Amino acid sequence: DVPSYSNVFEELLALMQLDGFELCFEVPQENQFIVPELLPVDKPEDYSWQADGEELHLRYEYDFMPKGIVPRLVVRLHTYLASESQLWKRGAVFLREEATAEVVEHFREKHIHIRVKGENRKELLTIIAHHLDEINATFHFSGRMTVNQLIPCPCPNRECQKKRKPYFFHKENLDRAKKKGIQQVQCQHSSEGVSVLRMLEETFYQDDTYKSYTGKRDIFPREHI
Repeated sequence: DVPSYSNVFEELLALMQLDGFELCFEVPQENQFIVPELLPVDKPEDYSWQADGEELHLRYEYDFMPKGIVPRLVVRLHTYLASESQLWKRGAVFLREEATAEVVEHFREKHIHIRVKGENRKELLTIIAHHLDEINATFHFSGRMTVNQLIPCPCPNRECQKKRKPYFFHKENLDRAKKKGIQQVQCQHSSEGVSVLRMLEETFYQDDTYKSYTGKRDIFPREHI
């Protein structure tokens, strides 16, 4: 006989939404639940990112990339999702106030890339990075299995911005340089000196103001569908 779980259905759904599991989220106005891991792998054909000259970028690179990181992020931040048409297994578009972010997991290349545009882009990037850091911490990375947070170089002459593959600085190294009072580090593409404080302060808020903020609003506002 096939066991019946109908009597514990609500409990199972609640468990699937808890921190540590983060398997699904509810769309109340549509009376349904979405499991990001079960969505199509490929980006929707009718979706494309509209570039903005004032974007912020951040990358997470892994020696070994665990599965399900972006789906867990989606469950955590589902109240920021732009629309169902901009959500897939390995990526999502988020909206918060005057900012839009795209998060895409490149599983074979073992990295996650985030790009954010709009007036409040730094706030949204800080929130996304904080939650990715918390998810990464559940995998207990060590010296043998690492994850690195990378910030693209903002060369004074914009040489890196013109390249398909700009030079990236490890945030850990930038934090160490800041602590030691080192003001500039060298871009390995242009050989130009780049401000340590500029990279850190223009990318993230340096306090806890926005880190754990998740906000509340209707999921998939109709104006964005």
